Amino acid sequence: MPIPHDSGGPRKILPREFLYYDEKNVRESIEKYIMEHNEKIFNQIRQRGKEFTTDKVEHQLHQAITDTSGRQDS
Repeated sequence: MPIPHDSGGPRKILPREFLYYDEKNVRESIEKYIMEHNEKIFNQIRQRGKEFTTDKVEHQLHQAITDTSGRQDS
């Protein structure tokens, strides 16, 4: 599993303790992941990632556009 920067999409998907925010804590984040990596954490991350499949994201985007375009300004 990569240790991504604490910004953008990864911030919404991965547990915060496996993100880094600057170069100083990259090593700490990697060591934490190695020490705490276990099947339970891995499965939790995989399940969360399944919420962001192409089909689901496209559906949610389409729904948001449809909802927005269906509204009338007052």
